[in-house]
Amino acid sequence: GEAKTYIGIKGELAFNGIPSNQLFKFFKNLCVYNPELDVHLPHLTVGETLAFAISCKTPNVRVDNETRGEYISNMKNIYEIIFGLKHVEKTKVGNDFIRGVSGGERKRVSIAEAMVADGMLTCYDNATRGLDASTALEFIENLRTVTNITKTTSVVTIYQASEKIYRLFDYVTVLYLSRQIYFGPIDKAVEFFTKMGFVKEDRQTSSEFLTSITDANARKCRPGLEEKLPQTPEEFETYWRNSLEYKELMNEIGEKSAQYSADESFQAIENSNHILKEKGTSKHSFYTVNYLTQLKLCCIRRFQSTINDKAYTVTFISAAVIQSLITVSYTHLRAHETCADL
Repeated sequence: GEAKTYIGIKGELAFNGIPSNQLFKFFKNLCVYNPELDVHLPHLTVGETLAFAISCKTPNVRVDNETRGEYISNMKNIYEIIFGLKHVEKTKVGNDFIRGVSGGERKRVSIAEAMVADGMLTCYDNATRGLDASTALEFIENLRTVTNITKTTSVVTIYQASEKIYRLFDYVTVLYLSRQIYFGPIDKAVEFFTKMGFVKEDRQTSSEFLTSITDANARKCRPGLEEKLPQTPEEFETYWRNSLEYKELMNEIGEKSAQYSADESFQAIENSNHILKEKGTSKHSFYTVNYLTQLKLCCIRRFQSTINDKAYTVTFISAAVIQSLITVSYTHLRAHETCADL
């Protein structure tokens, strides 16, 4: 096959003017990553899993002076209703080996946990894996609402996104073997490639069309342009960087960057974190709750996981008791034999 070489990572990443190295050093708790595979403690129920996540992010200042317990209960109910998990609240999450909720419901638990984490930058890797078309659309609609209200940023990778899902996003990027060949508003992406000379089928969704551009066997161009259009990733990248759309993008990035001051953004986030943190939490800590609360929550979670796995717990305790009885009996017998020899 064709040899692939690592071309490196170039460019700058900033959040409200804060450079990426400072963001990951001081505010990495605000960057959330939701992986494609769902990894949970399988013996915890859906309700217990969400309650633990919410408990770890319960702010010190709450609306209407809610108690900590009321806040956790109310938020858990809200997320269970939003993601359609109320009917499986007392069902184990499970995994590939332990029976629990369905794969789609497990994915919704993972997404709910990511939202509970309350990050300012959230990355979802193949977020709709295991979800049916209707549920996937509902998730993106909820994500759109959350980002609008909280003014946060969400980066999502989705396979086979419908047109309705595609239209809920602000920007889209197209990568061809690690090379960026487009980044910009979703309503201009298709036009960029059709002006180039590629053809979009009548019943083809925008996401399918953009994906087909990166496949030499799937993309279609207007007759007579077969030899004139870019063919390799390098040629597509060169065309993109020399385009008017790329220049407009650079100007937009420059204008937005000029609106923010790194020092002001840094201080604003630090002050916000200080208000949310529980008393006793270190100023430099990435956690919302203090160490004693963390210890308490982890002990409760371990106890719940043990209680929910009754078969293993009973078997383990029974085996330990039987082994101890055998050991004691053997020791007692040896003691009698020694006395008899004397």
